[in-house]
Amino acid sequence: MTHSILFRRFYNRVLSTFAILAIASFGIQAQEQNAATLDSLTLEFDVHRAELMKPIAELKQIYQEKLNELLDEVTAAGDLKKALAVKAEITDFASKGRTVVDEGAFPELKRLEEILVEAQAQRVNEVNEKMVPLIEVYQAKLKFLQKRLTQEKKLEEAVRVQSVLEKVEAGISLPDLPALAAMEKKGVGEEGEESEKDMMIGKTASFAHSTQTDSIIDVKFERDGKATWVGLGGVAVEWAYSVGETPLIYYFWSPSQGATKDTGFKLELEADGKAGTVTKVRGGFPVTEAKISRSRR
Repeated sequence: MTHSILFRRFYNRVLSTFAILAIASFGIQAQEQNAATLDSLTLEFDVHRAELMKPIAELKQIYQEKLNELLDEVTAAGDLKKALAVKAEITDFASKGRTVVDEGAFPELKRLEEILVEAQAQRVNEVNEKMVPLIEVYQAKLKFLQKRLTQEKKLEEAVRVQSVLEKVEAGISLPDLPALAAMEKKGVGEEGEESEKDMMIGKTASFAHSTQTDSIIDVKFERDGKATWVGLGGVAVEWAYSVGETPLIYYFWSPSQGATKDTGFKLELEADGKAGTVTKVRGGFPVTEAKISRSRR
């Protein structure tokens, strides 16, 4: 029986069990809602969301175990090159939480990585689907709590609930959902190639100039790997960009100045996609905070 079949059978059972338990236990009666507070509802939601995500964490653990088994095999065979490749993957995966196996890896290692990517993508989709009813219940409880607090004339508390509710409805208080997508391995394409996981199309990254910190630079991300750099004086220059190792990492550079992805800038988005940091790939530029917004037409 292949690794892939084992992954599928085991995790389909585990994920279904977690989903049923999480959603069932999250549903409460009206009298329990009356006693609920914003903090208790948020904690309850976070706990059940974490339960739904356990299969992904466990999948990563199984991958690490399989890597260690493969390391035992290749070291027993005395194959130093393969042993070093597996050891490097074990180290990188443990520190970065994602696979970094290259296309030239030996077949056994490459196949193990392919199984992980396939199973992980399936888990991400399933978790996102099962997260929807959990979020809907959370929203309903928040609305009930806001109404009750308003009726009790606890207006400041009601406003707090409203603020959380607005963030939930906008999707910006659920960092795990976009972060799950980042767990899918997506290699960097050719320069200028658009990725199916491109989160920045139609958005602008704004950050301070490296020396003139009171001046703001805007980088507008367009389709087909094209970007526009609007720097000092409002001058717009055509740049290029590509999605990096995950959908939360971007590289952008100026082809007209002879730059490439490896000599340009790197944008690392936060999980909610609303902010990030900008650095120079080869240094010489301080770590700078960036704000992400929709590009103006």
